[in-house]
Amino acid sequence: MLLAEAYGVTGQAETGCRVLTEAQAVVEQSGVRFYEAELYRLKGELLLTLSSDSRSQAEACFHRALEVAHQQQARSQPVKTPEHNFLPRHPPTTQGLTIAFP
Repeated sequence: MLLAEAYGVTGQAETGCRVLTEAQAVVEQSGVRFYEAELYRLKGELLLTLSSDSRSQAEACFHRALEVAHQQQARSQPVKTPEHNFLPRHPPTTQGLTIAFP
Protein backbone atom coordinates (compact mmCIF):
# COMPACT_ATOMS: atom_id res chain seq x y z
CA MET A 1 0.00 0.00 0.00
CA LEU A 2 2.79 2.40 0.81
CA LEU A 3 4.32 1.85 -2.61
CA ALA A 4 1.02 2.64 -4.33
CA GLU A 5 0.60 5.74 -2.18
CA ALA A 6 4.13 6.85 -3.04
CA TYR A 7 3.36 6.46 -6.73
CA GLY A 8 0.30 8.65 -6.26
CA VAL A 9 2.26 11.36 -4.48
CA THR A 10 4.82 11.42 -7.29
CA GLY A 11 2.16 11.77 -9.98
CA GLN A 12 2.24 8.13 -11.09
CA ALA A 13 -1.34 7.22 -10.14
CA GLU A 14 -1.72 4.66 -12.95
CA THR A 15 1.27 2.71 -11.66
CA GLY A 16 -0.13 2.98 -8.14
CA CYS A 17 -3.45 1.55 -9.34
CA ARG A 18 -1.62 -1.38 -10.96
CA VAL A 19 0.20 -2.07 -7.69
CA LEU A 20 -3.12 -2.05 -5.82
CA THR A 21 -4.71 -4.38 -8.38
CA GLU A 22 -1.84 -6.82 -7.76
CA ALA A 23 -2.33 -6.44 -4.00
CA GLN A 24 -6.05 -7.15 -4.37
CA ALA A 25 -5.20 -10.34 -6.29
CA VAL A 26 -2.96 -11.42 -3.40
CA VAL A 27 -5.82 -10.74 -0.98
CA GLU A 28 -8.10 -12.95 -3.06
CA GLN A 29 -5.53 -15.75 -3.27
CA SER A 30 -4.42 -15.66 0.35
CA GLY A 31 -7.71 -14.84 2.02
CA VAL A 32 -5.91 -12.39 4.32
CA ARG A 33 -8.25 -9.41 4.21
CA PHE A 34 -7.08 -7.22 7.08
CA TYR A 35 -6.22 -4.23 4.84
CA GLU A 36 -8.73 -4.92 2.08
CA ALA A 37 -10.91 -1.88 2.81
CA GLU A 38 -7.83 0.37 2.80
CA LEU A 39 -6.76 -1.06 -0.58
CA TYR A 40 -10.09 -0.03 -2.09
CA ARG A 41 -10.00 3.39 -0.44
CA LEU A 42 -6.52 4.14 -1.71
CA LYS A 43 -7.37 2.93 -5.19
CA GLY A 44 -10.35 5.30 -5.20
CA GLU A 45 -8.08 8.18 -4.17
CA LEU A 46 -5.64 7.40 -7.00
CA LEU A 47 -8.43 7.05 -9.55
CA LEU A 48 -9.70 10.52 -8.65
CA THR A 49 -6.36 11.99 -9.67
CA LEU A 50 -6.37 10.35 -13.12
CA SER A 51 -9.32 11.94 -14.93
CA SER A 52 -12.96 12.84 -14.57
CA ASP A 53 -13.74 9.65 -16.49
CA SER A 54 -12.38 7.65 -13.54
CA ARG A 55 -14.79 9.26 -11.07
CA SER A 56 -17.39 6.48 -11.25
CA GLN A 57 -14.68 3.85 -10.74
CA ALA A 58 -13.40 5.82 -7.75
CA GLU A 59 -16.90 6.01 -6.31
CA ALA A 60 -17.27 2.24 -6.70
CA CYS A 61 -13.97 1.76 -4.85
CA PHE A 62 -15.10 4.00 -1.97
CA HIS A 63 -18.40 2.16 -1.67
CA ARG A 64 -16.60 -1.19 -1.75
CA ALA A 65 -14.21 0.04 0.97
CA LEU A 66 -17.17 0.90 3.16
CA GLU A 67 -18.85 -2.44 2.44
CA VAL A 68 -15.72 -4.40 3.32
CA ALA A 69 -15.21 -2.40 6.50
CA HIS A 70 -18.81 -3.02 7.48
CA GLN A 71 -18.52 -6.74 6.72
CA GLN A 72 -15.42 -6.90 8.89
CA GLN A 73 -17.33 -4.97 11.56
CA ALA A 74 -14.57 -2.37 11.61
CA ARG A 75 -15.05 -0.17 14.61
CA SER A 76 -11.59 0.67 15.87
CA GLN A 77 -10.31 2.43 12.74
CA PRO A 78 -12.89 3.93 10.39
CA VAL A 79 -12.24 3.91 6.65
CA LYS A 80 -10.96 7.32 5.60
CA THR A 81 -13.02 8.01 2.51
CA PRO A 82 -12.82 11.56 1.19
CA GLU A 83 -15.75 13.92 1.46
CA HIS A 84 -16.85 13.92 -2.13
CA ASN A 85 -20.44 13.49 -3.21
CA PHE A 86 -20.28 9.83 -2.24
CA LEU A 87 -21.21 10.10 1.44
CA PRO A 88 -24.20 11.56 3.26
CA ARG A 89 -23.76 15.06 4.65
CA HIS A 90 -25.02 14.02 8.10
CA PRO A 91 -23.39 10.99 9.70
CA PRO A 92 -25.82 8.16 10.43
CA THR A 93 -26.38 7.06 14.00
CA THR A 94 -26.13 3.40 14.97
CA GLN A 95 -26.82 2.00 18.44
CA GLY A 96 -26.26 5.35 20.07
CA LEU A 97 -22.89 5.83 18.37
CA THR A 98 -22.27 8.43 15.72
CA ILE A 99 -20.21 7.16 12.81
CA ALA A 100 -17.60 9.80 12.01
CA PHE A 101 -16.93 10.80 8.44
CA PRO A 102 -13.76 12.83 7.86
